[in-house]
Amino acid sequence: MEGKDGVELFLLLFCIVLYVGYNAWIYFRPNALVGGAPNHWFSVYGTSSTAKLLWTHGCAQEEKDAITAVQTLRNAIMVVALMTQATAYIGARALPEVLLNNDYSHSLLELGAIDPITGGSGRVGLVSSTGKLATALALIWLCVLCLGQAARFYVHLGFMVKVVSSKYNTEHWNLEEETLMIANQAGFYFSVAWRVFYGFGLAILYLAGITSLLCSTIVLVIMLYFSDHLPRYKYGRALMHVKKGRRDSLDRQSSQHLREGDVSHLPV
Repeated sequence: MEGKDGVELFLLLFCIVLYVGYNAWIYFRPNALVGGAPNHWFSVYGTSSTAKLLWTHGCAQEEKDAITAVQTLRNAIMVVALMTQATAYIGARALPEVLLNNDYSHSLLELGAIDPITGGSGRVGLVSSTGKLATALALIWLCVLCLGQAARFYVHLGFMVKVVSSKYNTEHWNLEEETLMIANQAGFYFSVAWRVFYGFGLAILYLAGITSLLCSTIVLVIMLYFSDHLPRYKYGRALMHVKKGRRDSLDRQSSQHLREGDVSHLPV
C-alpha cells in the first residue's frame, strides 16, 4: 500500500467512526445533559422519545383520544411515504444511470485525482468511483428499508392504540406495554432513516475525494450536534417571561375588579 493510500484509508476510517460513533452516542444516551449549570442542554431525540411514550399512553387510556391518535399517525405515515418516494426515485433511477454510464465514471475518476490531500497525476483512489456509487446505492436501500419499518410500525400502532381502551375489548387484553414499544420503535426507525440519508450524502461527496468527505463529515456532525441538542435555559427564560406577563395581567384584572366592587370575576 502506497503512502497516499494509507492516508486515504486512515481518513476514511476516521470519517466512518466519527459519524457512526456520534449517532450511536445519541441513541445510547438520549437523555444526557451536556454542559454545566445553568446552561443545560437537552437531547431532542431523548426528550421526544419520552414524550411519544407518554402521548401514546395517554391516548390509549381514553377511547375518544385514540381517534385523535389515529389521525396523527396517519399524518406520520404520509410523511414517511413522501420521503420513501423521494429516496426510492434516487435509488431506482438516478444512481443506476450514473453507475451504468462510462462517461460519468471516467469524469468521476478525474475528479478524485485532483484531491488536495491524496490526489496526484495518474493516481487511482483507494475506492473506485463505482464502489463509491454502489455504497451510496446501498445506503439509499437501507434508508428505504428503515422508512418501510417505520411505516409498518405506525400502521400497527394505529390499531393497537385503539384496542387498549376499546369497549369491545371484552377479554381485557393488556396490550399497553406492546403499544408503547411499537411507538418507540416507529420513532427510532424514522430517525435512523434520516441519519442514513445524511450518510448517503457523505458517500456522494466522497466522489470528489477524501478531502471533501473529511470536511463534509466534520461539518455535518457539528450541525447535527447543535440540531440534536437545544439549550434548556434559553427557552426556560422565555417561558418565565410568558408566565410573568400572564400573572401581571391577572393582577391588573383583579385590581380593576376590586376598584369596581365586582368580586365575581376574581380568580379562585
